Formats: sequence, C-alpha cells, structure tokens
Amino acid sequence: MRDARRIVLYSGVLFNYWYPVIVGAIFDWLPLPTGWMKSSQTNPPKNLIIAHIITTLIAYAFASLWIISPHGEISSVSRFLFLEIWWIAVISGIFIEK
Repeated sequence: MRDARRIVLYSGVLFNYWYPVIVGAIFDWLPLPTGWMKSSQTNPPKNLIIAHIITTLIAYAFASLWIISPHGEISSVSRFLFLEIWWIAVISGIFIEK
C-alpha cells in the first residue's frame, strides 16, 4: 500500500497531473482515521511526531499551491518543494517507528 501511494504521488508530480496527487493524498491520510498508523512503541517520541505532522502539512501546502496555479514557474517550484518536503515527512515517519 505504501509503495502504491508513492508511485501515484511521484507520477502525478513528475508528469504535472494533479489528479493522482489528490488520490495519493487521500491514501496518505487514510491511515489516520482507520488506525493503521499505530506505532509499535509504547511511547513514541513526541518531537518526531510533531516534526512529521508539520512537514507533511507544509508539503501539502505546496501541493495545494501547485493545484491552484498549474502553469508557470510557481508550478515547477511548488512541485519540486512538495516532493522534497514530502520525502522529509516520509523519513521522519519512518524514524517514529524505530
């Protein structure tokens, strides 16, 4: 499931189609209400959880900027920043589990 959403997000951003990014974002946030993202640790570090939440929200703010302005330099920069910051959010989410 994780690999599928990453493929959907990457392909949408690289080919400048925002529809797959919305679908990938739904699957990215779906584990929260369904409880799939329960940590194996009894007390995960709060700093990493906060960093993961903040970087994810910032990444999706850039995705929203890209969707609002689909053409021009703002689109290219916001697509790049979305991918870079979203990847940092993924990495911080992985560190929560370890």
